[in-house]
Amino acid sequence: MFWRFGINSAIDGLLDKEDLTLEELLDEDDLLQECKAHNNKLVEYLRDPTILSQLLNYIIREDLDERQRFKYPYVACEVFSCEIWAICEAVIDNVDLLNTFWQFLDRPAPLNSLQASYFTKVNTVFLQKKMIEMVKFIQSIPNVVKKMLNHMETSAIMDLLLKLISYEEYPEGAGVIDVSGNCIKS
Repeated sequence: MFWRFGINSAIDGLLDKEDLTLEELLDEDDLLQECKAHNNKLVEYLRDPTILSQLLNYIIREDLDERQRFKYPYVACEVFSCEIWAICEAVIDNVDLLNTFWQFLDRPAPLNSLQASYFTKVNTVFLQKKMIEMVKFIQSIPNVVKKMLNHMETSAIMDLLLKLISYEEYPEGAGVIDVSGNCIKS
């Protein structure tokens, strides 16, 4: 936040490093504050497809060590929850990133409830920012309703399905649910 006053923050210092890793940023205490302040340098770094892929992967990854398991998925989720337009747009415009992220639903039940809550929270942000594009993407996923129904014991996934159903009330979401075909389609 100090960058607004002409004072470089620790984040700005990190972003000047040529060999910066995402983990170094995720370990930085001021990361979320700088995201909320829309630090342009930080936003540009975070919207890189490789970095976005790593952030989304941290949310659904299962092989993190004890130190990383709680911090990195949480911080990654909160970065997306800062609702930075450029970051949301970069993810939604990259179907490969979304497809990989949504493969989370292909896992056997039960899903990790914490990961599922992060998955739902991030998708809710994307739906709020770019509803039409996200609805079209979700409609393109084969058997998406069946995949979601396989995880109904995970409350966050049920919440996401209910949120999708609620979009029927909006003109942009009309036709999102076709129960007879057991799929979400327009």
